[in-house]
Amino acid sequence: LVSKHYTHIVGKFKDENLTYDVAYADYPETDINSDYKFEIVDEFMKNLVTTVVSDVKGTLISNEKTHFKDFPGMHIKINHGDGQETVNMKIYLIKNRVYFLKVTYRPDKDKNTSIGNFFNSFELLSDGQKKK
Repeated sequence: LVSKHYTHIVGKFKDENLTYDVAYADYPETDINSDYKFEIVDEFMKNLVTTVVSDVKGTLISNEKTHFKDFPGMHIKINHGDGQETVNMKIYLIKNRVYFLKVTYRPDKDKNTSIGNFFNSFELLSDGQKKK
């Protein structure tokens, strides 16, 4: 699959987390779309998680299905940097666009409320990406 990738590093704030990142990738609608059959979307999401873990050069800690509104998603945690960091990521497939929300922190900060606040702040601003 060929995609276009865009990343925005949200930055570092005065809290328990190291970084916040938002990225998205657009795929041709003929390759993947959240409206496709469950089996196709599920396989795409599983492959995406495998790719992300490999790209981070980490070890998968947890992997569970989630959603944003009616759109499919995955919530994963990755052990990174020989256990020095945890990458906590939510991935959503909305139409033919994949959104990546990522928080990186020290493993002892796993339960801090800023992680959930960041994930819960995600909104779609463009009507063009809303499911019909």
